[in-house]
Order: sequence, then structure tokens, then C-alpha cells
Amino acid sequence: MAALKPLIEWVEKNQTNYSNWSVVLVSKGNVSETKQLSSNWNIHGYHPNSVSRTRVKNLSNETIAGIGALRSPADLLADIEGLTNKEKSTPQRDLVKKIRSEHGYKDVPQLLIDRIDKDSQLAKNSTKRAPLNLVEDAIGINIVLPGASRSTNNVKYIANDLTEQVEEDEFEEEDTQWN
Repeated sequence: MAALKPLIEWVEKNQTNYSNWSVVLVSKGNVSETKQLSSNWNIHGYHPNSVSRTRVKNLSNETIAGIGALRSPADLLADIEGLTNKEKSTPQRDLVKKIRSEHGYKDVPQLLIDRIDKDSQLAKNSTKRAPLNLVEDAIGINIVLPGASRSTNNVKYIANDLTEQVEEDEFEEEDTQWN
């Protein structure tokens, strides 16, 4: 929770610069509509399919599953409808910025929410990666702010320190539904 305070302060300070946000449910394939109210993944009537992410061995230990990069370049264009497959698959940062600008999304920040499959397996043999092997599916959060770089005044780098683990019994069980 320590990383949330500077993020909230930054958003409050810059809310006039970034008033409209895109919220993207990152999904393997299309996000499907669901009527299951009992589903843990019913988000305003939508059900994102889990994505596969594996552990990077030198970033992980028994309590931390370091996955490296959370998002793919295609995620940065997921909120724009009508793109060609070529546009969707562009990995170049400058092209992503250009495409976002051409479609009126130049100044639209993104909140990307990933449902990560707890049982993610390697796609091919790797000496640097390992299966994820989590108890529950994980949630990955990525915030993308447009038109900014670390050298500008409106940017603050925030990283969460995961070295202090919170005991599971410190959380109360809640029966929460997204409406």
C-alpha cells in the first residue's frame, strides 16, 4: 500500500492534464460478457480470460514471482477500435504514440488490468523462466501515462517494494461483487 500514496498524490496534482482514462481488461482473446454474479472475475458484466505469464528465475524466489514485463505492446493499443492487425502488432514505441495520436488517444492515460493465470506454463523450454505456480490467479496493474518521460516534471517513478510480505490473516474476507 505504500506505493499508492505517491500515485494518488500524482493523480490529484495532474487531474486537469489527464481527465479521461481508458480502462482495459487485458484478456487472452476477447473479453466475454457474463451473467454469473458468483464469478470472481465478473467485472461489470465482463469476464476477462486469463493471460499467461511465467517466472523469470533470477527475479523470483519462494515468496516473489518476478515475471519481468507485464504488458505487451499490443496492450497499449487495446482501447482503440478499428485498428489493422499490422497496427495492433507494432512493438515500436514511436509508432504506438503515433497511432494513439492519429486516433485521438494522444492524451488518454490507460489503466491496464491483467488477470494472470496461476497455472501459467512455459510455451517452450527455457533456462531463464519457470512455470508461475501460484495458489490463485494474480492481478497485474499497469498505468500508462501519455506524453511523459522521466525527465519531465509531471512524471514520478513509483515501484512497490515486495520484500515485506503481508501475512494472509491480516486481510478480512469480503464478499465483494462488481456492479
